[in-house]
Amino acid sequence: MIRKRTAFTLAAALLAVAPAAVFAQTKPTFLVVGTFHFEGSASDLLGNSMPDTLSEKRQKQIAEVVDALARFRPTKVAIEYPVGHAKVQEAYQAYLDGQRELKPSETEQIAFRLAKKLGHKKIWPVDHKHDMDFDSLMQAVQKYGQQSYFEQAMAGGKAYVGETQRRLDQETVGSALRFMNDPKELATGHGMYLLMAQVGATGDAKGAEVVGGWYQRNLYIFSNLVRLIESPEERVLLVIGAGHAKLVRDYIQESPNLHLEETGEYLP
Repeated sequence: MIRKRTAFTLAAALLAVAPAAVFAQTKPTFLVVGTFHFEGSASDLLGNSMPDTLSEKRQKQIAEVVDALARFRPTKVAIEYPVGHAKVQEAYQAYLDGQRELKPSETEQIAFRLAKKLGHKKIWPVDHKHDMDFDSLMQAVQKYGQQSYFEQAMAGGKAYVGETQRRLDQETVGSALRFMNDPKELATGHGMYLLMAQVGATGDAKGAEVVGGWYQRNLYIFSNLVRLIESPEERVLLVIGAGHAKLVRDYIQESPNLHLEETGEYLP
């Protein structure tokens, strides 16, 4: 237990160094846009892809998404690239200068387009790389005969990915993103991680260790997002893989000095 004197000392120190935005009545506002990786991802166990991203049909659908997100009026657009990533800034600048075509990634098709549409001079990488050790997790699954946890997690994940793909194939990009960003669907998807966290045994909580790294990565992303705040009127929009969206949303929503808006309100 923290002693009262220690707690008061810590509180006083935090008050002395806290930025003004922490105490402002107007809270910095965030919008988290969870998405699938348009080009697919070799590091994801499950995922969707959209090989026809550059087709006329998809370009029209993506433009509709960007137009809808612009209604949020973000002051900064953040992306899933490591903090300080110089090449992504160079790529964005070349796009602004008309010297580079957009690649078919969600970062460029959504975030770059949106930032340019709003006249932003910079794009803001906020990721913190920390790959999950699935190999050690699967070794623990085999060691302790806990295949049921993994099978249940994969069944839920496949259903989520399957419905997203159905919407992509039969409806629109906006429809797929609306489904992915529904808070109920995000919570269901996050359940896959909590099933994996149960893998292991007393003294060998391998699942908790691996999933704990995932939580840590998302806390770093949240921390990097907060550091973009320069005034209480800041409005930050984050484009990121949907697997991150539940945790990052929770961290924002439960922070007393921040405000989260619902993504579905800004999708076509």
